[in-house]
Amino acid sequence: MIEISITPEQAEGLQRHVAIHMDNCFESLEQDDSDSFVDEEGNLFEPYGAFCGCDTCQTREQLMATFHYLRKNNIVDIFVDENE
Repeated sequence: MIEISITPEQAEGLQRHVAIHMDNCFESLEQDDSDSFVDEEGNLFEPYGAFCGCDTCQTREQLMATFHYLRKNNIVDIFVDENE
């Protein structure tokens, strides 16, 4: 097993990142037949896949947002090995 240690500040940042991502996912449901929209900061937001709000979509979005945060902050890179 591989262990990864993050600081309390990184854990808080991760939690904020995922919460904002999920808020944006649900906001995308309210948009006009499109998963993408411009968020409050003026950035184009798109979920990692088609998002309907079901448990499967929520799990995918939470995991992918977590992976993105960990990669973006140079903590660890997690990816799906398509050859397995």
